[in-house]
Amino acid sequence: ITRKGINFDSLTRLAPPTYKDKISKVVKACRDT
Repeated sequence: ITRKGINFDSLTRLAPPTYKDKISKVVKACRDT
């Protein structure tokens, strides 16, 4: 999975509420590394 080129903000906006928490965790993990 490439982290560059992925707009996580747009993903979060498009994603249903149930996925927002999962996406936010993935984004957090990507930004921490």
